[in-house]
Amino acid sequence: WFVHQEVPINIISFDITTPYDCLLNDNETSLQCIVEGLPEPVVTYQRGSDEVTCDGMSCNISTKDNEDNEFVTTTNLTFDGPMRSDEGMYACSAVNEVSSPVIQNLFDDDGDLLYCALP
Repeated sequence: WFVHQEVPINIISFDITTPYDCLLNDNETSLQCIVEGLPEPVVTYQRGSDEVTCDGMSCNISTKDNEDNEFVTTTNLTFDGPMRSDEGMYACSAVNEVSSPVIQNLFDDDGDLLYCALP
């Protein structure tokens, strides 16, 4: 007896993994978005109102399924040698077949929108 379970989208966290501020520099900088949902969510990143595709850019997007919880997906937007065109305000967006899109902006410790910039 199999019960198909659907889990609406929930963005568990959206944060900077390194460094602690969103200073894009020669060191690797990553934004990480952890999303819960079933069917598996499709996660995208936006800079301003534009979707980040990383085609020809200094970044990549990787997805890893959580082995302990089939409902959780972790994605990383990683900048390697970022350029001025990578500066801006970022958001994580997730959607699946049972949920409307859910968007989470990146905020600083004071609750203000965080602008990622080169030094």
